[in-house]
Amino acid sequence: MLLVVLNQIDRLDPRAAKECLTDLRALLEREGLGAVPVLGLSARTGVGVAELRGELARRVAARRAATDRLTADVRAVAAELAAHCPEDGPAALGRRDRGDLLGDLGDAFAAAAGVPAVVAAVERSTLRDGVARTGWPLIRWTRKLRADPLARLHLGDERSRTSLPPAGAVELAGVSTAVRRARDTMAEGLPQSWRDDLRRTVEVSETRLADRLDRAVAGTDLGPARVPLWQRGVGGLQWLLALTALVGALWLLALVVLGLFQLDDVVPLPRVEGVPLPTLLVVGGLLAGVLLALVSRPLVGLRARRRGRVVDRRLRSAVEAVAEEEVLAPMAAVRADAARFRTAVQRARR
Repeated sequence: MLLVVLNQIDRLDPRAAKECLTDLRALLEREGLGAVPVLGLSARTGVGVAELRGELARRVAARRAATDRLTADVRAVAAELAAHCPEDGPAALGRRDRGDLLGDLGDAFAAAAGVPAVVAAVERSTLRDGVARTGWPLIRWTRKLRADPLARLHLGDERSRTSLPPAGAVELAGVSTAVRRARDTMAEGLPQSWRDDLRRTVEVSETRLADRLDRAVAGTDLGPARVPLWQRGVGGLQWLLALTALVGALWLLALVVLGLFQLDDVVPLPRVEGVPLPTLLVVGGLLAGVLLALVSRPLVGLRARRRGRVVDRRLRSAVEAVAEEEVLAPMAAVRADAARFRTAVQRARR
């Protein structure tokens, strides 16, 4: 509350001093400060000094009493709130522990998001294309009669849903177990109120998991489907062997036609170790093509498995990002809030 003091009042006679105080009071009333005390003071003569000291002492005592009451109220509330924060506070979660939690969540979320199905489809698609390129050229068109297993999943656009089957009971149970394990780890050292807050936070996050995981899988770049040079070379060699067999077959057909007209003696028939050259071309081209396809098949399978591992790492990285954003980050925020709450309560108690 304000206090107006008119100093050096000893320079005025009593009548002038009274009029001056009256004018000062009227001025304060016009300004809306009519309740403010007005005190005349003279430091030289001591007039009003005792009243000023008394007023100051009263106001200081009142302010101190209000501060003491407020401090006591704050300490009382802090003592009640101390029941909701541990004495030592929640220990900091180490990088290794956080990495283990992220790994467990990533495995469970990957199974629920259909990552194994996508990896298997990538391997089958790569194997299908590789076998078609390294197989016998004349039957390659039969591969096109079967749909590409990877194309049927409708991946590559995170704005649309995939054709992956929904997670089953086993996968959903695995997600619940991993989330509960992460929540229990994050709740270590926290009182029950903060544990309940963690549970509510995770429940809110789980409602968005299915859609987020599907969009994460759909939007993951599976890498370029490049054709290896060795497959191109094997494909070219297969065409050469097929052309060789075709030349031999046409040669044999020409010999049959000449035989019908009894002209087979006119054209000499070259032989290799007693075997007619056209027959050798047909049989050799066909057998070499089959052998080349059989030798290339394990290499194609090896490349399919290697690409599957690359896709698996990319998909798991995307799934772990969802786990970090939807589960670990909200729980870490609750844990940080608990630490700040404990610090504030301790400061209030002091």
